[in-house]
Amino acid sequence: MRFNPASSAPHIHPASAWEVVATYPNACARKDERGRLTGLVLHREKNGAVEVGIERWFGETCALEFGEERFFYFVRGRSRFRSSMGEVHEAAAGTAIHFKSGWRGELEIIEALEASYMRCPGAMGETRVLADALNAATLTDWGAIATMLKGSSRTAGILLSRDSDGRAESGLWT
Repeated sequence: MRFNPASSAPHIHPASAWEVVATYPNACARKDERGRLTGLVLHREKNGAVEVGIERWFGETCALEFGEERFFYFVRGRSRFRSSMGEVHEAAAGTAIHFKSGWRGELEIIEALEASYMRCPGAMGETRVLADALNAATLTDWGAIATMLKGSSRTAGILLSRDSDGRAESGLWT
């Protein structure tokens, strides 16, 4: 297993080993009141504005409120997010959801839920969902990578959300 939180691209390989990493003495692990692992922070900006990690929810139903934008890619479990405005979003392995700043509601947990996440400052707006993200619709060709040191490569993806001021955007790319 490789774990390098000091890298410019913090990572765990294989990602399924995150629980082992969470037992390291200096790991930023989160636990619930029963001592169960509920998360691991892989990277946090010095000012705390941006954070990347893994999060897990147990139980049946819990209240949630996101003061900043949250992008989740769900890898395990099943759940239903219900916003205070009446939106309902299903989440299961392979679902990507971008919650905008100020989202409030509840999470109904059908099976223990686990996701990689990123949180950052952003704007209020509509929640975006991409079900079965790995088999998503045709990707948009974004062209060649101009900064390649050797050879050539192209990028493509799906843009889920972009703030009008450019502070935050989410989607999938390859």
